[in-house]
Amino acid sequence: MTAPARSCGSCTQCCKTMKVEAPSLHKAKDVWCPHCEIGRGCTIYAERPQPCRDFECLWLRGSGSAAMRPDRCKVVLTAPEPIPEMPRGVLLAHVDPTRPEAWKRGELGRWLQQGVNQGVTVMLILGATHRKVITQDAHVAGWLERALKSHPDLFQVR
Repeated sequence: MTAPARSCGSCTQCCKTMKVEAPSLHKAKDVWCPHCEIGRGCTIYAERPQPCRDFECLWLRGSGSAAMRPDRCKVVLTAPEPIPEMPRGVLLAHVDPTRPEAWKRGELGRWLQQGVNQGVTVMLILGATHRKVITQDAHVAGWLERALKSHPDLFQVR
């Protein structure tokens, strides 16, 4: 049986947390989009830029419970764009800068810890420049640290 399709509803967390680079919009990470009506949606939805049209967080794709919807937990979970030699099982957690501890709390915190215990690597993205790797695999941690040093915005979803 297929899980019911999810929709953003009143969630607009990605409109704050994510960086958007498009011809019609240059939005920095961790600031509200000028076209976002917080808790309601995009005021230019029909004409929104392509990166916004293409973006789907993991919650929207069916991961996690209602409590893990990004506006409720203050973390937008994404999968990184695949790059050569990148280890499998990497998850990006874009944390709202006003709630830097949100990734540790409640159901999301338990879910992330369970994932790490099962071999998932979590890359926390805390603000524009701070990254933290949570993993039980030293090889993966080393690879990610080296990749970030050579490409600081490697894991920034656009």
